[in-house]
Amino acid sequence: MQMGGSEPRYTKRAQEVVSWAKGEARVLGSPAASTVHLLLSMFRDKTCVASRILLKMAVDVDAIVSVVESEAYIGPGISEEQEIELDDGGWMVLDTAYSESKKLRNNYVGTEHLLLGIVLSPNGTVARLLSSAGVQYSDVYAEVLRFQVCG
Repeated sequence: MQMGGSEPRYTKRAQEVVSWAKGEARVLGSPAASTVHLLLSMFRDKTCVASRILLKMAVDVDAIVSVVESEAYIGPGISEEQEIELDDGGWMVLDTAYSESKKLRNNYVGTEHLLLGIVLSPNGTVARLLSSAGVQYSDVYAEVLRFQVCG
């Protein structure tokens, strides 16, 4: 994650979401944190901007979490010593979030940018779930703009 200079910085909450995603991966026995784990970790915190945007859009976050958990890969346990990193899809979300932040002319990358990155992710499970919940990029983008203006 880019952390310095004049480039957008990740907010504390966005950094926590990435860290929590690694914890979600560990709990589910996955050797790497994916887009699914990022989505789960974002939904766990109902106060983050991304969750507030989805709630404002009347998205049933709990229903999505239930489906994700029921379909999630459950692997063998991962030891506490084993380092969990992001997989390629997770890194793609971070890259896209960074690009979305710059597009919005923000000097930070927050959970709202991570949400935009997730919505744009080609991950089949996540894309299908969000699409079936009526979550479209254009709607999320409009809500991010509204949130930035109105709070």
